[in-house]
Amino acid sequence: MKDQRAGIPGCSEEVPFVLATRTIMEDLRAGMDGMGGGPPLFSKADRSRVLQALDRVLVGMVRVD
Repeated sequence: MKDQRAGIPGCSEEVPFVLATRTIMEDLRAGMDGMGGGPPLFSKADRSRVLQALDRVLVGMVRVD
């Protein structure tokens, strides 16, 4: 069967990259089986520290303008 995209500019050049990306994503998904899912979630104290730091930055930006 003839490739329906044959002759369409850009299609034939993209195929190796699309296939490589698909393979990488399959490998990543397969490797994640049974894993803990990443770092622990932020605690309330962590969130508070991030929000305080963000507030200091934003307030500082307003004062500069």
